[in-house]
Amino acid sequence: MKGRVYFETYGCQMNFNDTELVAGILAKDQYEVTADINDADLIFINTCSIREHAEQRVFSRLANMRTLKRQKGKELVIGVMGCMAERLKKRLIEQEKLVDVVVGPDAYRDVPRLIEMAKLGEKAINTLLSLEETYEDLTPLRSEGVSAWLTVMRGCDNFCTFCVVPYTRGRERSRSIESVVSEIKAISQEGLIRDITLLGQNVNSYNDNGRPFADLLVAAASVDPAIRIRFATSHPKDFSDEVLTAIRDHHNLCNYIHIPFQAGSDSILSAMNRTYTRTEYLELIDKMKSIIPGVSLSTDVMVGFPGETDADYEDTLDIMRKVRFDTAFMFKYSPREGTKAWKFGDTVPEEVKAERLQNLIDLQERISYENNQARIGGNEEVLVEGPAPRGEGFLRGKTDTNIKCVFPGEPGMKPGDYVRVRITSGSGHTLKGEVIREELIHA
Repeated sequence: MKGRVYFETYGCQMNFNDTELVAGILAKDQYEVTADINDADLIFINTCSIREHAEQRVFSRLANMRTLKRQKGKELVIGVMGCMAERLKKRLIEQEKLVDVVVGPDAYRDVPRLIEMAKLGEKAINTLLSLEETYEDLTPLRSEGVSAWLTVMRGCDNFCTFCVVPYTRGRERSRSIESVVSEIKAISQEGLIRDITLLGQNVNSYNDNGRPFADLLVAAASVDPAIRIRFATSHPKDFSDEVLTAIRDHHNLCNYIHIPFQAGSDSILSAMNRTYTRTEYLELIDKMKSIIPGVSLSTDVMVGFPGETDADYEDTLDIMRKVRFDTAFMFKYSPREGTKAWKFGDTVPEEVKAERLQNLIDLQERISYENNQARIGGNEEVLVEGPAPRGEGFLRGKTDTNIKCVFPGEPGMKPGDYVRVRITSGSGHTLKGEVIREELIHA
């Protein structure tokens, strides 16, 4: 064994999958993953640049690690990976000298070499972007559990004016359907994982030499009927009818869609370069609900984009009321240097952003609660994930529609089982119920 490596991961699901990818690379290079930072010879922080707050958290964490670095000296190698590596490499390794290794999202194969360079006291940086890298031949070292992430495409070609992703992760490129199916087969043979999320920055623009995302979904669902398949994140402009009918026609394609709308005003959507109108978005939602009865919807939405007026904000609230998402990820606009929106200025006062965000959160909390109240008395198929954090003898799991559910466990139930649960109560975030029938599908 060469040493022990400790990972901290911030940001999106793809970052967590990338951490597993690098863990797999280092495991092949004779490193062992540790959960104890004090036991580590290597520390890697996988970073996010989507908002300033995410970057500041990482800088604060790196500053805290200086004490550990002083204690261990050159014996400890600290690295930064992910989107901050691409955006802020000079500041990280040259100006503030916070880290020894900087590696971008398309250079993870190079991590073992960069570590050796750092041990020799050399500058260890690789943030080159690729038009081809998908890592489809590499096997992630996944953490234990019944769920897994599987990246099917990388990069983004949309260039929303507020977003750094096209600059930090490069242009779109897709894995082959065959490589994805092969990985799902391997997961199926291992036996425990029962829920796979197919990942991409803009996953429904997937294109394998003319074979679209709907073809990938059908192929993925056909591998093992006991494995649920879901996906994130999708863009409204790329959502085809074929994807919706695939979800409808395959029981293990989850009735859950994450579909960001970002803003409710046509003028703000245009300034964001989202390439759809509020009417087009609402028509898509109506189509989803028509083709997939009972579909659960979640979204991303921001407030305080440059130029957002009270009327623009009311349009955003109006979409929330009309669609009635089960969950929403809600944020204040954060200026990102290098994006087109950076040039617009940060025109909405911080206190206005904060008030708008809180009102948005309050509205969504009420809608989520009402949606879950409406589920009382119904039956849900729940995938058992493990013991519930509260309530002795209770188990926790997730519905087909991606909603948390807790229920009294019964003898023999274990993670990876499917159980039928009658819903007896619901909060804004969690359903509670009682088991009425255990499915004959086990881990």
